[in-house]
Amino acid sequence: MSARQKITLLITAAGLFAALFFSGVTLWKMVDDQFDLIDDELKTLAKRALAACETAGPNHPEALDWLDHQPRWLVVSEAASGQVLYRSAQARRFELPNLPKKKITLRRVPVPDGLEIERDNLGRADFRVRCRFSDAGRLWACVARPLDDMQEEFWESVGEVALGLAVFVVVLLFASYVAAGFILRPLAALDRQAREISEAHLERRLPLTSAKDEFNALAATLNRVFDRLEHAFQRQKRLIADAAHELKTPLAVLRLTLHNIEMNAGEGERAELSGLMGQALRMERLVKSLLDLSILEAGDSIQREQVNVSEILVSLVSDYRLMAENGGIALHADVPEALTVSGDTDKLYRAFSNLLDNAVKYNRPNGEIRLTAQRKGRHIVALLTNTGPALPEEEAIKVFEPFYRVDKSRARELGGAGLGLAIVKRIVDLHGGRITIQGIAQDRIEVQVVLPAA
Repeated sequence: MSARQKITLLITAAGLFAALFFSGVTLWKMVDDQFDLIDDELKTLAKRALAACETAGPNHPEALDWLDHQPRWLVVSEAASGQVLYRSAQARRFELPNLPKKKITLRRVPVPDGLEIERDNLGRADFRVRCRFSDAGRLWACVARPLDDMQEEFWESVGEVALGLAVFVVVLLFASYVAAGFILRPLAALDRQAREISEAHLERRLPLTSAKDEFNALAATLNRVFDRLEHAFQRQKRLIADAAHELKTPLAVLRLTLHNIEMNAGEGERAELSGLMGQALRMERLVKSLLDLSILEAGDSIQREQVNVSEILVSLVSDYRLMAENGGIALHADVPEALTVSGDTDKLYRAFSNLLDNAVKYNRPNGEIRLTAQRKGRHIVALLTNTGPALPEEEAIKVFEPFYRVDKSRARELGGAGLGLAIVKRIVDLHGGRITIQGIAQDRIEVQVVLPAA
């Protein structure tokens, strides 16, 4: 899960929690206000009923007529004897048991048919009950009303709140996703700029702003890390270049000295001296490759001219055909004319020479090498395929690292130092191209070089 998704979910969860809390408080307040209204209504009705019963008598029965028109459960009785003075139409249909003397309470009781009151599956309904005494304390009245309409309104409100919360969550998800993208935009820019800082461009730095936020602090910290990395890489490159330069002359002297000794040595000593000369020559080549790689890595640009890649490839095929045929390897080439790029002729010659040299060395008897080149849009694409040992997928990137060899024992036997492909990649990079290598079959390896066309 990405950081943007996490921030989106966190904002949404916090917003939903707050919305649920305030919705719950609102619903509770709404229910409480409705109960207050009902209680006020019952209080008013009870007071009027008590007043009517106190003033009514045998000579004024009409004083209680208005009570018969009240659609409420109502009972008025004498407080001392408990004699019932009045029952409303609903009170004559069913009883509300265990009524308190002076209290507001809830009762769930069975309700008979014929009354316009919503009931549950057991035929019961909830009533809000309020009981009180008259001012003189002589009479006692209990008034009740069903809560079916209130419950219906409550569940309608719950449904509306739930729908509102659903819409709110959708809007909040979208808004928080946009907000998270806006918040993380500087981090995305830092990531993009940091990716552009490679080993070849360690001098680049992340831009700093005047903002005093975490992103600017992170950029400053990364810049300090890049400073240390650049310093370490420069020291390493200088060490390799200086060591190679210092070793070049002593190795040449050593090889010439061994050659002179070999010329004056006996027959038995020449074989041993010849082996030593071979090792000295191998070390000279290694030192030369190290110097070449150091020079290539030190430079960020090349002297460009119009280079005919077709002529380079045709010339190299001619040079390596005899070497390939001596190893029983068939070399096929399909290179059209006038494939040109802007670059350095010598360096491109060195790059393609290294590739063909590897294709011949690391091949099998009676194997095959196939070289093709063509123009594709704005690029020149050279494809070199050879039969040879399998190349595991995880090795495809590592082969361009200095001193890395897939088959170390065989590379040592052939005199390889693991620098050839590193030099090729650096030359291709300097020309603004790219090189890839992959195993396309169990015994075939494909190298693709893509260069910008001139």
